[in-house]
Amino acid sequence: LNRIAKSGRTIVSTIHQPSSEIFDQFDRLIIMVSGNIVYQGQAKDSMGYFGGIGFPVKKHSNPTDYYMRIMNKEGLAL
Repeated sequence: LNRIAKSGRTIVSTIHQPSSEIFDQFDRLIIMVSGNIVYQGQAKDSMGYFGGIGFPVKKHSNPTDYYMRIMNKEGLAL
């Protein structure tokens, strides 16, 4: 996929909970909960965004694991 993206093509992917390695390859990110967009922007900026609204991602953790945890029915409601 990286070779395709570097050729100038856009790749759209829907992944429920990507690994840290996959997350690091994303340029842009849209996080949705129950059909509502919770975050849309640069993937690398998502940790700063969530930290800025009171949900900091712990150092050396997978951001997507944390996002899934705080945005499920049992987690914190945003």
